[in-house]
Amino acid sequence: MAITVSDCLRLPSLREAKVVAGHKGLNKFVTTVSVLEYAKRYALAEEYFLGNELILTGFISVKDNIEDQCEALRRLHEVGEAGVVLYYVGCFLPKLHPALIETADELGFPLIVMPEKAYYLRYSEVITEVLQLIFSDQQKETYYVKNILEQIAKMRERQRNIESVLRLLSDRLRCSFLLLSYDGTENGYASWPIGSKKIFDSMMRYRKRHAPKRECSFFQSEEKDHAFRLFQQKFDTQYQKSLQLVALDEGMLLNEFSFRQAIEVIQMFSSIWKYDFETETEDELVRAIINDQPLTMNRIAKKYFIDLKRIRVMWVLKSRRKSAERQEELAVALERQKKKIQCFLKENGKNVLVDTFDNGVVAFMDDAPFPEMETPLAETFMEQFGEPDEILIWCGGMDSTKAVRSAYRMIEDSFETICKLYPAKKVFTEGELEFALECLRIMEKGENAIERYQQSLFALMGQKDERGMIDTLSVYLLDANRSISATAGLLYLHDSTVKYRLNKIKQRLGYDMDMMPGAYYLYLAVALKRLT
Repeated sequence: MAITVSDCLRLPSLREAKVVAGHKGLNKFVTTVSVLEYAKRYALAEEYFLGNELILTGFISVKDNIEDQCEALRRLHEVGEAGVVLYYVGCFLPKLHPALIETADELGFPLIVMPEKAYYLRYSEVITEVLQLIFSDQQKETYYVKNILEQIAKMRERQRNIESVLRLLSDRLRCSFLLLSYDGTENGYASWPIGSKKIFDSMMRYRKRHAPKRECSFFQSEEKDHAFRLFQQKFDTQYQKSLQLVALDEGMLLNEFSFRQAIEVIQMFSSIWKYDFETETEDELVRAIINDQPLTMNRIAKKYFIDLKRIRVMWVLKSRRKSAERQEELAVALERQKKKIQCFLKENGKNVLVDTFDNGVVAFMDDAPFPEMETPLAETFMEQFGEPDEILIWCGGMDSTKAVRSAYRMIEDSFETICKLYPAKKVFTEGELEFALECLRIMEKGENAIERYQQSLFALMGQKDERGMIDTLSVYLLDANRSISATAGLLYLHDSTVKYRLNKIKQRLGYDMDMMPGAYYLYLAVALKRLT
């Protein structure tokens, strides 16, 4: 069996804790415990997390910022953590904000609150008991392959890669892993402890002392200041021959049985999720960049002579609806759209990388000669080839692969909101994404904040024609780009009717709704109205 959040809650140190939200996630696996002291959003953007961790925190670094607290929950959920145990509510953290509870419930991410106003609580009690429970379970369950595969299955697609698999194995066995191809190329690496750079050099140096064989070969360090054991073995997967797994064990805990299981995990992972190293194409660089796989990224870029610095623009094509198609049918549809994007962009003089990813299509390309050409290019593609339920998001001006990942995360975080906010729009830019996230941040602050930002509409409320006025204003600002004829078309009204309503709105507001800064606050007010 595997330890879950529910199992941890039965421990004495968590007996008085209360699950206030995210009950749907109580069956999540817990493989370790970690303390989060610094929860600023930009710090969480770097995904130095193992996944399946029970996170202990007091949110002290963001105790007065509910926006950052909610964002921390989203980031932790995104990287596959098991749940959060919140300490010192009523001490350092003034109170438990309703928005935090709503966020955890929305994500199905367990939020567990320790007794309030209890200064005497210690992280060490929970850490000790949870780790003891996990270690006891691992000693009973010596065959861990099924457990690891279940954890992989629960990952998001963009996290499901060989680096994540090796990280799970490293966390389970508390040793470092290096996966090599037949020619010695690094295909994946995970160190224990995480982030250690010296271990990689040691593995590369010492693995050459003995030629790897099909059976497990073993080497023990004789250095006085660095005691470790090195395991290595060649093996095949369904898609590639002569891979080599190397494990460096400094705790002297790894045995041959556990090491062979690690190989079995990699073989099963490759078979189930069709992971193939040998036939990598240049388009698979898309997946490597989004997944933050530096070894794979650099290997493919070097193989196809691709300059990563030339990636400046990203297109993401996604469907508004959750597809009811079978996986095979969806894959065929996505491949079809992938080829259309590839041909269209090449015909328009773009150097492009395109691949299917996470039930969508992602394309990377260089800048257009003139930035103002980017939006019309995207609009032209959607007019010619876009399906009725599809939208295209383009992000430009990216100066690094890190910026690409940040933009893709922003798309993930804002996607449902932009679909609801702009139901008639087909092409989006980062501006709409940022605005959608700003709306979400305001809504997280609660009803009082929403009402404060909707003061611009008060002059239109309480009238007999309130609904018609607000609907017209919403379509005019959000959907029609302040075009009277487009507004009339979307509302099935005559142009003169729309003009009459807009003039009436101006009279009631007392200012021109097309002039800044009043226009922005009106835009924000109708957006929040639509979302709530």
